[in-house]
Amino acid sequence: MPYLSVQDLFNGMKDQLKLVLLTPAVPLTRKIHSPEIHRPGLAFSGFYDYFAFDCVQILGKTEIR
Repeated sequence: MPYLSVQDLFNGMKDQLKLVLLTPAVPLTRKIHSPEIHRPGLAFSGFYDYFAFDCVQILGKTEIR
């Protein structure tokens, strides 16, 4: 099954997406197998009936504010 490592994603997109590594002690060797993303805004408000734990979690301005 094809995959992309978190390290490859970070290195390839950090300038374009203005990514910042917040936890440098955590290794970036995990593999991303799904091209789908999840924006967990509802989970932050307590709605956990569906949480896409196997997807990359994207936090945008809406989730951060």
